[in-house]
Amino acid sequence: MQLIEHCGTNRIDDYVSSLAGRLVNGLLAAGANVLRPQNGRQSHIVCVAPSEGGGETAALHQFLQHNGVRAAVRSDLLRFSVHFYNNAIDIDRAIEVTAQWYRSSQGCTPT
Repeated sequence: MQLIEHCGTNRIDDYVSSLAGRLVNGLLAAGANVLRPQNGRQSHIVCVAPSEGGGETAALHQFLQHNGVRAAVRSDLLRFSVHFYNNAIDIDRAIEVTAQWYRSSQGCTPT
């Protein structure tokens, strides 16, 4: 609680919002179907929906876990929860592993 009081909730919110935006942009670039509000305040929760035809949520989740990236499955959505203890390295790792999965699931060789 002292850390939160020291940093201030507005500063923490700005930081976490920035990380969540970085995650959204990276996941979109990787080919993920990111669900997000079209208007208004963006959430610190980032969800990825299965592509048309679906079914890949469990496989992607397992791949992320195997590669040290934490996310959760809610219904058929993959849910990333960005918090103040996360940093750009965490976000970039989530993007990198997700992109690797999408490349390999489309028959491309990951780099």
